[in-house]
Amino acid sequence: MRLRFVCVLVLLALATAAVGCTGGTKSATDGAPPASDVATEDIPGVALATDGDLEFIRSLGTSHKGETLFALVVASEKTESAATKAALETVSQVGDVQSYFVVEPASHMSGLAADMWYVFEAYRKTPDQETIDFMDRGPSPAKVFKVTVKCTDPIPVVEDLEGDGTQ
Repeated sequence: MRLRFVCVLVLLALATAAVGCTGGTKSATDGAPPASDVATEDIPGVALATDGDLEFIRSLGTSHKGETLFALVVASEKTESAATKAALETVSQVGDVQSYFVVEPASHMSGLAADMWYVFEAYRKTPDQETIDFMDRGPSPAKVFKVTVKCTDPIPVVEDLEGDGTQ
């Protein structure tokens, strides 16, 4: 629980730093961050996620090569950039709840349809329906797939970070 609280505080600090203390957005002529740092259009009342948020989430993980996990997929896209955009929009929509969304190509996991990029959270056990419903904020319905990791990319696993895996 303490780790979750710290992670939420860090994400809030990152969001505040990215948007500014007033919460306003800057125009292109007054020093706005580069396009790669801003992933979503302004959604009233919602802090925008940035590439830095995804990097922070990724840093919480370790390699799980060869392990079988459950992927709670919230989006599947044809390109990495579209999947990254979907991940950032979804992270922004969950608000102050710590999420562990990563973007991976299908080739890094067995159990997912080929030639797509996936946005998902990883679990050791099948997440409960309440968690699935809560995370169902991506561009397609949230679904759980049993996958085997084929890469060494660091992937955060919810139960490893939160204990029981509930949100």
